[in-house]
Amino acid sequence: LALSSLTFLNISRNQLKKLPEAIGTSYPFLEVFDASENLMTVLPRNFGGMTSLIDLLLSKNMLETLPPSISQCTRLTHLDLTDNQVSYLPKEAHTLTRLSALDMQFRFLTDLQTLTVNWNMWGKPPPDVVLQGGKVIPRFYKELMTAAGMLEGKFNTGPKSTLNLSNFGLLHMPEQIYEKGFFTHLSNLNLENNKLSELGSEISRLTSLQTVK
Repeated sequence: LALSSLTFLNISRNQLKKLPEAIGTSYPFLEVFDASENLMTVLPRNFGGMTSLIDLLLSKNMLETLPPSISQCTRLTHLDLTDNQVSYLPKEAHTLTRLSALDMQFRFLTDLQTLTVNWNMWGKPPPDVVLQGGKVIPRFYKELMTAAGMLEGKFNTGPKSTLNLSNFGLLHMPEQIYEKGFFTHLSNLNLENNKLSELGSEISRLTSLQTVK
């Protein structure tokens, strides 16, 4: 059995500090890679050469970011970065349009430090927003909190009739719009310059909505 034909590789719970540089070209058919619970601080530059990856599990390491070559892993649907030191994602990560599960601790994203977010109330940002870069995430929450009338400080003037979600690279409608009834008062929803293929039936829960653009 040739190792290059592997589709599943589990090297978790070791004390690996780094992966071999050639790993990106060694496993072209690898779909599931579990390297969690190791001691890695960086990944090889050509890591993204494993273009068949669907599940990438990297929790409980010491990673600060991902290499730009991750953009080549366009089949990736699940990325687990919990219990790392990730402070930013490379701009190239926006190509991961199939990503539906992104697990990470957002307290390490430096661009969020100036914005107080109640995570229990609002939940984690959608993967498609995260992939637009750390600077986009606080803008996403600011728009939500502004429209809901929950922005802290002197700028809180009560709920707004318009929610502006333009230019967020959205592939799906964010769950935050529908949960807990924060936006049933909305009359206008701006979704310009996103990548949505459909709005979904749940938009009917926004009972006051009059205009969507």
